[in-house]
Amino acid sequence: DPKADPKRIKRVLLCSGKVYYDLLEEKEKTNNEEIAIIRLEQLYPFPEEQLMNLRQKYDNDPVWLWVQEEPANMGAWSYLKTHHDDFGLKHVARPASGSPATGSSKFHFAQQRKIIDKAFHQCICPRLDIECRMKCIGNQWQTFIEESKANQKEIKKI
Repeated sequence: DPKADPKRIKRVLLCSGKVYYDLLEEKEKTNNEEIAIIRLEQLYPFPEEQLMNLRQKYDNDPVWLWVQEEPANMGAWSYLKTHHDDFGLKHVARPASGSPATGSSKFHFAQQRKIIDKAFHQCICPRLDIECRMKCIGNQWQTFIEESKANQKEIKKI
């Protein structure tokens, strides 16, 4: 992150793909100078040397997070956790799932917002530093289910 002052950084967000733009938008919107965003587009071979250099650059002991929009059991996290656990990364992702899609665009956007909030430490869930299963947005899911049932009843009337 060329704009980041290494001495002010408290969180380093590593990511790959489209989620980078969501993170960058949030950083610019909130004018957050305590976050560095690093986009990795080549995961194999893993850029270990470059990351070690970045760890030295951000030497004030920030939290290092891998952020992905895919569920925790999909995307790059599985590879990173298995092969590069020595970097001490925590992850921010959707809960593990059998499908990459939620089945509801509203719930997808709620989860996406939660990913960004959690990456920027705005998540106040007590499970913040453990595996996030997004249980804290469970009531929103119930609302989406009720709305879906109501919409299906309306369709049957037609």
